[in-house]
Amino acid sequence: MQIARVAYEAYAYSKMGLLFGPVLHVPSEAPDLQATDTFCAHRPRCDVGYTGPTCEHFSCETRNWCSGHGQCTALEQCTCDDGWSSENCGTANCTGLNDCSNQGECVAPDSCYCYDGFDGSDCSQPQGDDLNAPVFNASHYYCTVSEKAKTGTSLLDVYATDADQGKNGAIHYELVPYGAEIVATSYLVIDSVSGRVTLLSPISRNLLTTHTLLVWVKAVDGGVPLKEAQAQLHIRVIDVNDHCPEFHSLDSGSMHFVNMSSEINTTVVVIEVTDDDFGDNGEIIISFAASTAGVVRNNFEVDATSGRISSLVSPLTVGSFPVVIVATDGASNPCSKQLLITIQVLPPDVEPQNLNRSRRQPQ
Repeated sequence: MQIARVAYEAYAYSKMGLLFGPVLHVPSEAPDLQATDTFCAHRPRCDVGYTGPTCEHFSCETRNWCSGHGQCTALEQCTCDDGWSSENCGTANCTGLNDCSNQGECVAPDSCYCYDGFDGSDCSQPQGDDLNAPVFNASHYYCTVSEKAKTGTSLLDVYATDADQGKNGAIHYELVPYGAEIVATSYLVIDSVSGRVTLLSPISRNLLTTHTLLVWVKAVDGGVPLKEAQAQLHIRVIDVNDHCPEFHSLDSGSMHFVNMSSEINTTVVVIEVTDDDFGDNGEIIISFAASTAGVVRNNFEVDATSGRISSLVSPLTVGSFPVVIVATDGASNPCSKQLLITIQVLPPDVEPQNLNRSRRQPQ
C-alpha cells in the first residue's frame, strides 16, 4: 500500500539521518507498519530512555522515573523538585535539620525518621520512655460497599491517639491478616498515616463465603519496644444483580407427557433454575408467561418456588400445549429468562411411561 511504503521509507531515512526534523527513537527493527493515515498507528516499542506515542519524550526509566520528585528533561537526566537531589531525585534534603544529626534518616525534605533511642525533629534528643499505647476512638468500625465499587474507592477512616509526645506518640496504621481474613486484606489497603481504608481491587460477592468482610487494623506507635492497639473493621459487601436465572436439565422445546386420566396434582415436570446472586437478587420466582393459553392454566399450575408443574383437574384436556416458563429473580432491577416446553396430554389408552419424557419437539 502507498501509505505503508511512505511510512516505512520515513522510518528508514530517519535511521540513516537523512530525514529533516526530529528523529523518532524507535527500535533497530522496523515496527509493524500498516496502511493507515497515521505513522506508528500501532504504538512502537521505544528505545530505552524514550516514551510517547512516537517515542518523542524522555522517560528516565533508568533513573526510576525521577522517583516521582522531578521531571525528565533530557535523555536520562532529571531536574529535581525543590528539596530533592541525586541523579534520580531520590535523596531528600535535611540540611535545615542538621542532616538529622546523623541519628536518623531524611525521608522527605526537612523531615527526619529517627533511629531507635533518638527523638526530636532533628533526632538530636534522647528518646524518652514509651508510657502509653495507642487508643482507637472505636473498637469496631462499620461500612458497606458495592461489589461494583472501583479500585481506589474510599471506604472509611480509622483514628487512634497516643498520649505520649514525639516519636513515642507518633502513630502509623496497618491491616492485620489473620487466618481466613488474609483474603479480606487482599482487597483493601490502608494509608499508614491518615488511617483511610480504600479498595485495592473490586470485591466479588460471589467469591465470598459471607456477605461481611472482617478485618483487623492496628495502630502502632514509635516507642521502643513498640506499643499497639487493634480494632475490627466490618465491611458489608452489597451484591449487585449481575447474574440472571439459568435453566438446568431441560432443553428448549422438550416435550413432556401426561395421561388425561391422571389424578389431580400429578407431577408433569420439575423446572430446575438457579441464580448465582445472593439475597433477593438470587431468589427466583417461576411462572407461566402472560401469553400462556387459558386451556393450559385451566389444566396445570406451576409452583413459584420449586418449579413443579402439576395437573389441576381430572380428566385433563387431550392435546399438545406449548408452554413458556418464566424465571425471574427478586432484584429491584429484575432479570428473567424464558424456556419453551410442550405438554402432551395423552388419551387413556396411551401410557406416558412408554414415551420419551424429554425429547425435542419435531421441527
